[in-house]
Amino acid sequence: MGRLDGAMKNILRIDASMTSAAILAKTLAWAVTLSAAAWVVIGLVSLRFELGGGLDDVFSTQLIIAGVFAIGIANAFIMDAGGFGGRDGASLLPKTPILWALLAIAGMLMLVWQVWVDFEGGPNEVLKAMYSLIGVGLCGTYAGFVSLPVIDRTYRPLRWAMHLLTAILAVEIIEALWRANPLSGVRAGEQFAAVGAYVGFVLVVYAAIAFIAARAKISPTRALIIYAVLGLIGFGLVLVNLWGSLDAGPLRFVLGASLLLSISTVAIVLMHHYVRGLPNPWSAAKRLAAA
Repeated sequence: MGRLDGAMKNILRIDASMTSAAILAKTLAWAVTLSAAAWVVIGLVSLRFELGGGLDDVFSTQLIIAGVFAIGIANAFIMDAGGFGGRDGASLLPKTPILWALLAIAGMLMLVWQVWVDFEGGPNEVLKAMYSLIGVGLCGTYAGFVSLPVIDRTYRPLRWAMHLLTAILAVEIIEALWRANPLSGVRAGEQFAAVGAYVGFVLVVYAAIAFIAARAKISPTRALIIYAVLGLIGFGLVLVNLWGSLDAGPLRFVLGASLLLSISTVAIVLMHHYVRGLPNPWSAAKRLAAA
């Protein structure tokens, strides 16, 4: 058994100096490689024999397993990087990524079962619990990433507000899921995917704006003001679109709050970039008052 463990470590090239996130990433890389090799074999076999259905379920299962690894890697990285104040003390809060990972992974593993029963098997409450676990776990993981950027203490209320909005978002996700009676697994999956697609698009657009602002030959304060103005304009457009396309309710709130958090996430990363160049507004106010 010891020789087998040693051989596996040599194949995976894992050593004690690696972080848990690096070990999981290495394992994921090998899992993806083996999955690709399996599909090559399946392709060759299909040339000789007529294969039955279920291959799409196999592919979906592989994607879900990759998602499980990704969630584990993300939360391991947050812990390794000192998320939730892990750099400052020995409180329990820095250990919460373990909880978020377990919740999201439990939901993802339940999703494997749902894929194979076409989202129709079992009580509807199981489906709601599955998506609730995934939603809460992903919100907690996001909160961990938000805790990583280093910003001046003066600007930390922005991060606290983002954490509060994330907690409200998790509650609204649960409400949206449990209000549906019955909940359609396919529909819920489509809505999760739609929110993810919108969030990804907004992140790309505002990351490009932040990159241009950071590279421009202007002061950090002016760059953040420009970004804030564009962020408010973007969020205003989101509100107008949501008011016209969705009825008031948890789903509309989830989409709007997710997009606002996306814009704010890039803002806090930009503040991290300018951590040494941003003025202290309280000091500036005192100087103005003294003058």
